[in-house]
Amino acid sequence: MTQEIVEQFASGRYQVMHKLGVGITGAVYLASDEATGELVAIKYASPKTAADAGLLKRFDQEIELLKKLNHRHLVKHIAHGYENARPYLVMEYIAGAPFSKWQRENRNPVKIAKILLQLLEGLKYLHSQRVVHRDLKPDNMLIVSSAQTQHLKIIDFLLLQLMKLMILK
Repeated sequence: MTQEIVEQFASGRYQVMHKLGVGITGAVYLASDEATGELVAIKYASPKTAADAGLLKRFDQEIELLKKLNHRHLVKHIAHGYENARPYLVMEYIAGAPFSKWQRENRNPVKIAKILLQLLEGLKYLHSQRVVHRDLKPDNMLIVSSAQTQHLKIIDFLLLQLMKLMILK
C-alpha cells in the first residue's frame, strides 16, 4: 500500500497507522476511525487477491459471514467496502497477545482453563450458526488482559465455512 492510498483510505474515514501483519489474501493495518475515534483493524485485499476470482470469493465470503456473527468471543465486523478496486474489511481492533505467547507467560492452570472455556463458548456459538472456523490456531486466538481478567477473541475468519446439514436416512 503506498503512502497516498493510506492517507486517502476509505474517503479519509480511516487514518492508517501501521501494518499489523500479512496473510494469504492481503495485509491487516491498525487504523483510527476518524468518525468515532476508535482504533480498528483493516484487512485490505492484495492486488493478487483482487485479480484472482477464487481468492476474491474467499475474501468476500469472510466479509459476509463476519457481518452475520455477533458474539463476545469473536472479533466484530464494523464496515467493509472497496478501495482502488480491492475489497477491505474493517473490524474491531483487539489489543491482545496471541494465545501461544499469553500461555508462555501465564502458566496458571485455572487461568488457562478459563480461557479455554471462552474458546469453547465462541466455537459453540459458531457451530450454532452452522459455521466452522477451519483455521483455529493459537495465532488466531487473542487474549486481552486487564488487571484481574483475561478475555479471548477469535480472529481471522478467512476460512470460515457454512456447514451443510446432512440428513442420514
